[in-house]
Amino acid sequence: MKMGPSSVLHAELRAIHEGLLHAWSNGYEYITVQTDNANARDLLSPPLFDSPFSLVRSIVELFQRPWCVEIQLIKREANMAADHMVKLSTIPIENLQVFVIPPATLVPFLTRDVEGPPYAR
Repeated sequence: MKMGPSSVLHAELRAIHEGLLHAWSNGYEYITVQTDNANARDLLSPPLFDSPFSLVRSIVELFQRPWCVEIQLIKREANMAADHMVKLSTIPIENLQVFVIPPATLVPFLTRDVEGPPYAR
């Protein structure tokens, strides 16, 4: 499994880490982390304290705080809003960008998440 600083897996784990830090600093107690990256989910569930990856160990340490964190693997099509947000980002990955109001271009993706896809499975 390749996980360099520019890999998709590293970006996904970095986003999970930053999201958990943000949730903790805002006092959330029940968190569901959704990822469409099976490798990220496999590295975090079950949590491995002896992972060779320092970023995974940092996430596992966050899991140990007094809150409830669940990690779910979701289908890629269910993650379109997150994928769209990545494309909107105008800052380097080292920084977290928080949107208080969703950008107008994101609204159709959020609506689809709530209402479901416009086709039957």
